[in-house]
Amino acid sequence: MKNKSKKAFKWIITVLRKNKIPFRITGGFAAKIYGSQRELADIDIEIPDSYFDKILPEVKKYIIFGPAKYKDRQ
Repeated sequence: MKNKSKKAFKWIITVLRKNKIPFRITGGFAAKIYGSQRELADIDIEIPDSYFDKILPEVKKYIIFGPAKYKDRQ
């Protein structure tokens, strides 16, 4: 993990834990944690909708996309 990604990850986790927000790491960052060699493009983190407004003031300036919801086709 590159230094910037590691620093960002630690900051995000600190914000979530401080606010007692349940979360799940997904996507490319999760793959990196499990040893993938693919290049990291972003950090996908899932939290329950009801908690988003709680952290928005602290993270708003860093959000470049979303929040968004996706539903797989069935």
